[in-house]
Amino acid sequence: GAGAAGQAAALPVAGGAAGARVGGERKDTVAVAPVGADPRALRDALRAAGVDEAFIRQFVNSAVWSKHQRNDIEKRRSEWWKQSPLSSSFSIASAATRKAVDAELRELLGDTRLDEVMRTRQLAGVPEEKRAALGRIFSDYGEMMSGIYAEMGNFQMPEDQKRLELLKAERERDLKALLSPAEYEQVMFSELPEVQRAQLLAGQLDLTEAEFREVVRMRREVAERLGANASTQATNDAEKRFDEALAAMIGRERMEEQQLRQSRDYTVLAKARERLGFSEEVFAGVLTRRSQALAEAAEIQAGAMTAVDKRKALKVLAADLKAGVEQQLGAAAAQGYFMQNGMSWLRELNRGYGVRVTSGGWVETVEIK
Repeated sequence: GAGAAGQAAALPVAGGAAGARVGGERKDTVAVAPVGADPRALRDALRAAGVDEAFIRQFVNSAVWSKHQRNDIEKRRSEWWKQSPLSSSFSIASAATRKAVDAELRELLGDTRLDEVMRTRQLAGVPEEKRAALGRIFSDYGEMMSGIYAEMGNFQMPEDQKRLELLKAERERDLKALLSPAEYEQVMFSELPEVQRAQLLAGQLDLTEAEFREVVRMRREVAERLGANASTQATNDAEKRFDEALAAMIGRERMEEQQLRQSRDYTVLAKARERLGFSEEVFAGVLTRRSQALAEAAEIQAGAMTAVDKRKALKVLAADLKAGVEQQLGAAAAQGYFMQNGMSWLRELNRGYGVRVTSGGWVETVEIK
């Protein structure tokens, strides 16, 4: 038929190349389900076709969101003059939409709140019979906190923070009533500031789980040693020792390689290669020139020349590196690379400043004396 319920689309059957069994017959590629039908009809059609439940959840989730977002769009069109992401009505409407979507998904697919908890938390030591209740606690308090954030918009009042702190305290009380001390510590592990910082490093440096846990231990040691009122100098010294210990643990070469991959010098060059298709040899050659130039800059800055002569030498070095990049990439590609802040520190060399690579892998400006 011409209606939404009569339309159809080809959907891949979960199970990949192994295929799936639908109605007693093996289907290796696709299942057919209505598109545009309401989420309940979509769920029922996919289940009848024998599609895997995880795949059904993805499509029903999208259908529910689409339905509610259509309602939001119609409202915003009718009040176009006041619907802005910065307006309080926009934030409140968005929070209401999220709440309605969550409620409808629970009704259609069951309570999936534990899934949200399991994405970010370690639950191996939590008994199965406690997990559903655990998911409800995090979901309920998360919903209440989201409501406060929506009310706040872009301006926070003192009572907002008090309300959030009260909710966190009540959540902690409910969690401790449900879990043993060991279970509670495991579940809340991901909320520790040291864990969150270690997770960032784990992504940057591609750490194993064992390395990640060692980084958490090292970060907690730093936090305990510094206390709450450490001076800037003490903090900088502690961070430097941490970086040295991290390099010793995973290897200096691996650390520097991963740090390079996070730098803008690398990422802009990678985007240029993706568009222009130059060879791996050219790509590696530009990065080699970069490393050599930074090493030469360090030698110049540490040498016995006067400050004036150092500045002159660094300007010559910057000009040579720029010319070398232009030679390897071509003038137009090199111009695009520099325009998008690849090797932006060359500008600092030309202004009479020095540069150095920090223990964290960033290139920073230093004054020539």
